[in-house]
Amino acid sequence: MDKKTLVLQQSLALLLMVSLSSTLFLALYHFDNKYTKADPQAINGALYVSEADWADTPIRYLRDGWRFYVDRLLTPETLKQQGDDYQYLSIGETSNFSMGNSRRSPHGNASYALTLYLPEEEHTYALELPEIYSAYPFYIDDKLKLQMGEPDANDYQDQTQCRIITFEASGKVTLLLAVSNHSFIYSGLIYPPAFGEPLNVYTIRGLRFGICLILVTMTLMLAIFSFYLAIRTSRGNNIWLFFLLCLSTAVFTSYCVVHSILPLPIQPWYTVELVSGYLVTLFVMILHNRICDTKRVLQIISGTFAGLVCVIAFVYGLFASQLTLPLMLAFSNLVFGFKLLTAVYLLFTVAMAVY
Repeated sequence: MDKKTLVLQQSLALLLMVSLSSTLFLALYHFDNKYTKADPQAINGALYVSEADWADTPIRYLRDGWRFYVDRLLTPETLKQQGDDYQYLSIGETSNFSMGNSRRSPHGNASYALTLYLPEEEHTYALELPEIYSAYPFYIDDKLKLQMGEPDANDYQDQTQCRIITFEASGKVTLLLAVSNHSFIYSGLIYPPAFGEPLNVYTIRGLRFGICLILVTMTLMLAIFSFYLAIRTSRGNNIWLFFLLCLSTAVFTSYCVVHSILPLPIQPWYTVELVSGYLVTLFVMILHNRICDTKRVLQIISGTFAGLVCVIAFVYGLFASQLTLPLMLAFSNLVFGFKLLTAVYLLFTVAMAVY
């Protein structure tokens, strides 16, 4: 096979890989995205669901139209006394209680309320509550249906878990979530809850749990196999690095499985989860440099930079309760720049290695 044919085959293989990856990512964006689904949403704090709507959309994500009461931990009784002193919020619009104001603390208290107007015939409904940061009671009408941690300032205790609540209802139903967060970089409800038929809600949760479990199992099996190879091989530096890469990937991808099973406090688990993601990049960088045989100075600079980001992420997660909004924005910009530079560096060095 001549050189031109080999280069053509490699180029076509690369083009095919990029095309398939892009197709997969676009498909996930359109078909597995809570924020792009064209489901009927609440308007001005109220969601009307007729029998026809329920038949057409047996599951939906409660994304828009929540009434948001900042700096208040409400109960069903005090909610009735609030009048019009609130604002409307779309879940995912903000990630903390600062509301984009650098003078406000990203931590504190807030309440979310949404009124559902359901069909008059009583029916069983399910509501999946994602991770909500970091302590809250959840009410349906006047009944306390779930409490995670302790939101009261005097006995504050953070706790998160993905939970599903089932309830029977008809007509007007009010959902109330009163959240307190003094522990983490995220505050309150940042992922939209899933609402619908119990079978559909449990099916979606089961599929997500199963996919994550498969990914974690595969990476753990690779980690065990590479560990076995490393201890049986006299010169297995790359294998040890691959073992660490698989182990950190398993930790990073296990969050869905762990948070679906166990109610956990913020520390140290969320810091471990945060740092493990950047450790994956660090080990990829080191392995990449060794395989591509990049220049020593580039190996030192790239490895040091990636390691420094891991240290910063560790400190960032450990002191999450003390952070201000400017510090959070600075870290976000640092991470964006790090990801961009990493992508450019990996592409450039692999192109040079192939050349």
